[in-house]
Amino acid sequence: MLDILQLNNFSYKLSEDKNNNWLMIYAKNNLYKK
Repeated sequence: MLDILQLNNFSYKLSEDKNNNWLMIYAKNNLYKK
């Protein structure tokens, strides 16, 4: 499981790519679910 800093860096990179928005949302939802 990614830690918060890793996920923030990952999602920040994805945020520039509209095609990857679903992946950013999916990753964040799964982190905050736990």
